Amino acid sequence: MGQMVQVKGAEVWADDAGADGGAAGPPVVLLHSGVGDSRMWEPVLPGLAAGRLRVIRYDARGFGRSPAPTGSYTQLDDLRSVLDHFELPRVVLVGSSMGARTAIDLALSDPGQVAALGLLVPGVNGYEDLEAPEVTEEIGRLATARDMDGLVAFALRTWGAAGADPDTEAEPLLRAAIPAWFTTYGHETEGGRAFDRLVTELCERASA
Repeated sequence: MGQMVQVKGAEVWADDAGADGGAAGPPVVLLHSGVGDSRMWEPVLPGLAAGRLRVIRYDARGFGRSPAPTGSYTQLDDLRSVLDHFELPRVVLVGSSMGARTAIDLALSDPGQVAALGLLVPGVNGYEDLEAPEVTEEIGRLATARDMDGLVAFALRTWGAAGADPDTEAEPLLRAAIPAWFTTYGHETEGGRAFDRLVTELCERASA
């Protein structure tokens, strides 16, 4: 059931569904990408419900049904607030891109709270090479020209090239998500140097 959940200085829309007759395992929290909102998970919800899993999904600030931010925040802190609201001490995190980045941050900072991770094309805080300058420049040029159709077309070519043409499912999600790229700019702060920690831990395990 959809509801507004309080986060630091704001609120986000969240949905708590499934497992009415008792959960079969830890709750599953779905974290959407930056090219969509929580609606991107709707195709998989019936299958998760059939497995008697409790499923939490929410719209990050500025995306979907969540208001745009007006102050500084981190995705990690918002995720913690959502988990606290639903009283979830241990969860399975499934994230795509931006959402996967947040999942990694929680797993590194609070490993006992994460039962398992499902990461789809994950972003990683602190890995600067994930951002291609030419992509950022083109987005800036199209945004300056207020060319929403151009932004949607560019995003489909860049992140949705494997889809159908025309992609009638990805296009509306992208069109709805793109404004959040700009309303969150200057408000969202990085959750930490996850990339450095991952490299350090991998090197330590390799040399053990």
